[in-house]
Order: sequence, then C-alpha cells, then structure tokens
Amino acid sequence: NMKPVSAKKVYDIVNGCLKYAKKSKLIYELPTDIEKQKLEKPKIEFWNKEEIDFFLNEIKEHYLYTPIFLDVLTGLRIGELCGLRWCDVDLENGFIEVNSQVIQDRISKQLILSSILKTSTSHRTISIPKILIDHLKTLREDNNANKNDFVILNREGLMCNPRNLSMKFQNIKNQLRI
Repeated sequence: NMKPVSAKKVYDIVNGCLKYAKKSKLIYELPTDIEKQKLEKPKIEFWNKEEIDFFLNEIKEHYLYTPIFLDVLTGLRIGELCGLRWCDVDLENGFIEVNSQVIQDRISKQLILSSILKTSTSHRTISIPKILIDHLKTLREDNNANKNDFVILNREGLMCNPRNLSMKFQNIKNQLRI
C-alpha cells in the first residue's frame, strides 16, 4: 500500500516521460491527462510541554535522553542528529551548525557521514538555549570528546545508526504509552 505522497511522485515521473513521448510524436494523447484528487497533507501530531517533560523525566538515566533532549530543543532530523560532531557545536556562542547527516548506503549497508542534506536550505545554524549548552558541556567533558567525535554515539561509543535510534525511541514511547 503506497502513501499518497509516494503515489504522486510516481505519477509525476510517468507523466514527465509521457509528455516527452508526446513532444517526440511517439504518442498523440497523454493518458495521464485525468482529473486528479487533491492531496491532503497528513496532520502532524506533536507533544505538548507536559508530555515532553514527562517523557524526558522517565528516560533521564537512559542513553536516549541526550539525543531526544537535543532534538526537542533543535528540531534536527534524525540523520542530522546522528551526524552532529563536536566541531559543529559552538558552546561559547550557543549555536549548532548543521553540516552533515548519517545515512546508510543501500548496497553495502555501511553507515556514511554525508555532507549532502535533504534540501539546499538544510545547511543552517541553530541557536541553542543555556540548558542545552550546559548539558552538552557536561557530555563533552564526560566523554573526553575531541572536535571530530560524534555528539550522539551508539551504546558501543560509535557512529549512531538513525534507524536504530528511531526504533529505540518508538519502543520506549510505546512502553510509556505516550
């Protein structure tokens, strides 16, 4: 079963090919020239402050606390969160530069740090509040991190897989029934 957004992408590709075929006089009519349904954007669900505070309090001792706390305060995409390195974090001036993301190569299944982000505006600078600055300073000191180390690590202290991080979050969220 395909999501409406995916179906539209497929339609657009096929339609482009058929328009080229018509322009090249390979066909005379566009079979995709049909009445289309309006695409309804899915409603975005989000937590209120009480739900966020409850969740963070419940996972305070869990290794997911830092990535979720960081994400709540920055809105980073999961791949960007996993790709964040200490050289991207300016704790003196209170901002994060989004320069890269972690992706999984489809063929080799290896994790790759990529400077190619989702859109051209994805390279950005995000201001961070003092509470996050203090948390990150403590984290950096506790991990004795150097500038090229990742901020978010997996349990073995290595580059974190975005998919695994997302699944762990879903598991805990479901356990807490939020």
